[in-house]
Amino acid sequence: MLSVSNVSGGAAASGYYRTEGYYKQGTPEAEAAAQWHGKATEALAEAGQTQFSGAIDDRVFTELLTGQAPSLEKSADGSFKDGPLMGRWVDGERQHRPGLDLTFSASKSVSIMALVVQDERVIAAHDTAVKAAVTFIEDNLAATRRQGSSGEIEVVQGGKLIAGLFRHDTSRALDPQLHTHAVIANMVMGADGKFTALHNDEIYRGKMVGGEVYRNELARNLQEIGYQIERKGKDRLVEIVGVPEKLIETYSKRSQAIATALEERGIAETAETRALAALATRVKKDGNLDRSALHGEWVREAREAGMPLPLLEAVKQQSEVKARWMLPGVTRDGSVPEHLTKEAKAALTFAISHLSERQSVYAERDILKVALPRLQLASVNDLQREINNHLKEGQLLTAGTSGQQRLYTDRETLTTEREALKEYRSAKNATAIELPKYNDGKRSGEGSLKLLLSTSALTEGQQEAILTSLTGSSRFVGVQGLAGTGKTYMIDTMRRYAERAGYELDGLAPSGRAVEALKEAVPNATTLQSWLVQIRAGSTPGAEDKSKRILVVDEAGMLSAADMRDLMKFANGAGYARVVLVGDTKQLDAVGAGQPFAQLQRAGMPTALMADIQRQRHDEGREAVLHSIRGEIRDAMKKIGPVQELSKDGPMLPSAVASRWLDMPLQQRDQTGIVVLTNAVRTAVNSDIREGLKREHQIGAHDIMLSGLSPLGFTRAEAADARSWKSGDILIPTQTHRKEGLERDQIYTVTGTDLPSNTLTLRHPQSGEEISLRLKQGDRISATLRAYEPNERDFATNERVKFSISDKDAAVINGARGRITQIEDGSISVRMDDGRRLALPRDSLAARGMDHAYAATAHDFQGTTVDRIIIGMSATEQMVSQKAFYVNISRMREEAILITTDVEGLTRRIEQNTGERPTALDSWLKAEQEAKSAATSAQSENRARVLEPAKTEGIAERGHLEKAMEKFFDNATIGPDQTLSDFQRSAEKLQDLQKQKTIEGPIR
Repeated sequence: MLSVSNVSGGAAASGYYRTEGYYKQGTPEAEAAAQWHGKATEALAEAGQTQFSGAIDDRVFTELLTGQAPSLEKSADGSFKDGPLMGRWVDGERQHRPGLDLTFSASKSVSIMALVVQDERVIAAHDTAVKAAVTFIEDNLAATRRQGSSGEIEVVQGGKLIAGLFRHDTSRALDPQLHTHAVIANMVMGADGKFTALHNDEIYRGKMVGGEVYRNELARNLQEIGYQIERKGKDRLVEIVGVPEKLIETYSKRSQAIATALEERGIAETAETRALAALATRVKKDGNLDRSALHGEWVREAREAGMPLPLLEAVKQQSEVKARWMLPGVTRDGSVPEHLTKEAKAALTFAISHLSERQSVYAERDILKVALPRLQLASVNDLQREINNHLKEGQLLTAGTSGQQRLYTDRETLTTEREALKEYRSAKNATAIELPKYNDGKRSGEGSLKLLLSTSALTEGQQEAILTSLTGSSRFVGVQGLAGTGKTYMIDTMRRYAERAGYELDGLAPSGRAVEALKEAVPNATTLQSWLVQIRAGSTPGAEDKSKRILVVDEAGMLSAADMRDLMKFANGAGYARVVLVGDTKQLDAVGAGQPFAQLQRAGMPTALMADIQRQRHDEGREAVLHSIRGEIRDAMKKIGPVQELSKDGPMLPSAVASRWLDMPLQQRDQTGIVVLTNAVRTAVNSDIREGLKREHQIGAHDIMLSGLSPLGFTRAEAADARSWKSGDILIPTQTHRKEGLERDQIYTVTGTDLPSNTLTLRHPQSGEEISLRLKQGDRISATLRAYEPNERDFATNERVKFSISDKDAAVINGARGRITQIEDGSISVRMDDGRRLALPRDSLAARGMDHAYAATAHDFQGTTVDRIIIGMSATEQMVSQKAFYVNISRMREEAILITTDVEGLTRRIEQNTGERPTALDSWLKAEQEAKSAATSAQSENRARVLEPAKTEGIAERGHLEKAMEKFFDNATIGPDQTLSDFQRSAEKLQDLQKQKTIEGPIR
């Protein structure tokens, strides 16, 4: 794994990284464990500064961390000058960040073979992997700030780094733990040899891909020395096959100490709480530890665990035998072996399929992060080479840049977005609704409707929405309605006018909770997904004749591009009189890729605006919402109500949120919502609230543990890959596949996986028989598989619960809420919020998808209205955005209470992150335009060179060349319906001409 943190001033001055290693100073092993790395280090050593070669000089390293940069310049006496003193002066005091600590940690099985078995080859494999990862970070993520040609300071990618690599071999609990601190000094050497400060934003953003490069290199290195490896767990750690799990647990005292500390304090385990517990349970290291005695203790622990050293040494010996028989993975001509290219291509194809399901545009680091864990023998270089091949072939398309990262989209995603727009344009003049005429026919149907609406109590926005929905000739129309503007009431009123004209309404929404809200206006409303399943299977949901029907799609902003395209294609084919898309582009987007509702509005779809906010009962609350819509976050913060900032010594965020709710009078709690950004925080808040309710005797004092299911959230690509699954996982098909032995909504347990054949072994829930399921990317079966992880949750009587899995047999939909009235041996009695009383079998889908319903995430809470809302938002959470902030505060009628770790930090984060996701089409077009502008500039430059005075005999040749250049630049941007063949042929011809000295200068 890789963790990134800032180096503290104390660590810089105290020799911390040396003493942390337990090595006695001056010993050979201490010298080998502390080495220089980085291109700037190499440049300094080559220039003659020998202190930057080999083992690290403590004095030199300390000077670097305190900000004293070296220099390539020499004084008159031949000695090297000092470089600049890094940092900036504020109020007469120099401020300087020492650098970054990138800590690369091997898994426990790798540590055991390296340190307990003392296989030096494993240590070398780790060292090589660390260097490869640091080099990747240096080449791809490092940056600095320099003055540009316009005089403004700009971020410049690249540069040479100075890093000290400090290998350590123990945890603070003195367990074997192989890890290396790569400490990067806060200075970057530019092409001019001068140093400027490190701009580390991309290193933090790219730490996951940096860790993947380390793991990829480690896996390759271990296989080269004969070990069999497997990638395990959520983080895909590299483990050596043959190291017993029991021994791994024996040597995990540090992890156990952290878990115990959290359990003793009753704190839920999250990344943040684990980090705090790690600090709280640290013990000081002693730099003069007797290493022989320590190794003897490790051997004793292994023997007591039933794993004597000879058993582990046998694993090493097997690897040595295997390594002797392995052949080098190169071809005779030195080219990349075909199996490496094939592996890299398969991993890249998977990554594109996985990413494009959730994102229309993705960064190169996202591709690498997904693809690297899938490689066995291919390297990150092989993968980057395959990315370039995909670009040449047009499977990947450039979509601009974000910071230092190149952005991409793919042809299929681009095509999906274009097809949705095509469906809209094909129906711009498709149909008109026949409205009844009033006043003896003297007014048209539209005029009559306007008159009726003008005398109603509807707001201006609601009137406009109904007019837009029922008039005009476009089959597809939109209603852009801000939160709290009365969209449901508008739909109900529109339904009554439509029925007078002889039209019926169908209703769709993307979630069960949104469906329940829509049913107030359209009683037959159902989930969008239930219709899409039928549509994609070739059947027609609902009534056959759609000519007198109007389809209303609520929360349209949460539809993915693929879902919108398929729905629009069906509506056009079925001949719907009208499709009304109702939503808010300012609220949270779909989980799937795309922003089709916003794209259709930009494409000219007739759209009414509902901006008359009615939900908030007080002006200040309404103004706060309007400020948030406009991105005026500081003004919104002043208006929303109480803002509570937590002190460092006070309660953590989940506890503070729970306490605020528990402090309210009982009558206020039911109309007070709690919204947080992540499921981890939601779980922690719910846990604290339950404990408080028990103390108050509001819920049963005794918990009853129930078997539950937590969604794994696989994409279709992951569901179709056996590597995503593990024994014990739960598979639930959403459709019946009789040939494969799968029945809809049945709970199958994964009992085994076979990776070479991409096959799962499943246990049938009733018969117990085993079923072999062969998975395949892109097939119809894999798209219907839902993955869950079994868990156990405690429930008590009178507990508020929500349901996260739809259960047709129990008539329970995803998102429904209720209260437990009784828990018996075989069933759970629940009084639903809609008044129904249900007795749910414990093993039913509904019961196993049951969860506590006190706090919710922003996505889950969208569309809900409450009197008060308690918002828990940490300033460091990745989900912080303007969209999330707007959704959260706009839920309240009376008051929004914000609890955060840092008001100013949170405000800045919200200001900086709109939450808007780029679309493939918009990003690709912008990138194409930029490329065309650059090509035009290059064309002018090259034409000037071509047409310079030259020998007479070259004029005819140049005339031919100018035409070739025109063709080259005309084809330099590749449209979605083109191939790259013309572009490649033109480029190759220009390169040939350049080699023949026909044209001077570079081909751009």
